[in-house]
Amino acid sequence: SPATVQIINGQSRGSGVVFDRGLALTNNHVVGGSVQVQVVVGNQRLPWIVLGRDAIRDLAVIRLLAADLPIATLGDSTQLKPGEEVVALGFPLGLEGLSASRGIVSSIWQDAGMSYIQTDAAINPGNSGGPLVNLRGEVVGINTFKAVGSGVEGMGFAIAINSIKPLLAQLTFGPPPTPTPQPPSPLVNTRIAFISVRDGNSEIYVMNADGSGQTRLTNNPAIDVTPAWSPDGKRIAFTSDRDGNWEIYVMNADGSGQTNLTRNSAKD
Repeated sequence: SPATVQIINGQSRGSGVVFDRGLALTNNHVVGGSVQVQVVVGNQRLPWIVLGRDAIRDLAVIRLLAADLPIATLGDSTQLKPGEEVVALGFPLGLEGLSASRGIVSSIWQDAGMSYIQTDAAINPGNSGGPLVNLRGEVVGINTFKAVGSGVEGMGFAIAINSIKPLLAQLTFGPPPTPTPQPPSPLVNTRIAFISVRDGNSEIYVMNADGSGQTRLTNNPAIDVTPAWSPDGKRIAFTSDRDGNWEIYVMNADGSGQTNLTRNSAKD
């Protein structure tokens, strides 16, 4: 699958799968503590930013700011049955060229609220973070580890994709903000700014305190996040990658006058 990419983090190698525009899913142990990794796209090594990670569940989401890559289809891992054929995709041992190993679903395991697919498809170092797909090419899991030891053969494990789907938003956009109580003030805004992906992209909306009057303020193919009101309630600051980098923008309360405030090559 061209949606499977090789990830390079210093001397270590791993795999990932593009699940949305410019976004790839992988294992946290592939990216480690890095904030930026390299991804092999064709014959190029391009820098990707690590957007979010979950060390406990061993997941991470990375973003390439300028790429038009094929996007994988996420399947339904709850429909898997023991004996069903699957294929593990990735770049084992850091070798060039995508590798595919075929096997079957041996069992489905549950642990700490997560589901894991046991398979005898070969999963070797370098496969970590790559997709486990069914014979329709749908991603049903993320290859994560294999059991090793004397007398142990054909015991690889992938995190089931249905356990991952509810975590994608937090991995991509960060945890939801904790509301901070504010004392009554004549400057308190009676409207709420928020982000939503209801129209296919992360966009900024406003609504009244009772939920009425929901209005979309941004409308572009980029990702707009972290809206925050100015103290006088007349303007909204937010973060967007619309110019190729994460920059800080400001706009009027009605969405007009959207302006890039930072304009630099760093991630603001």
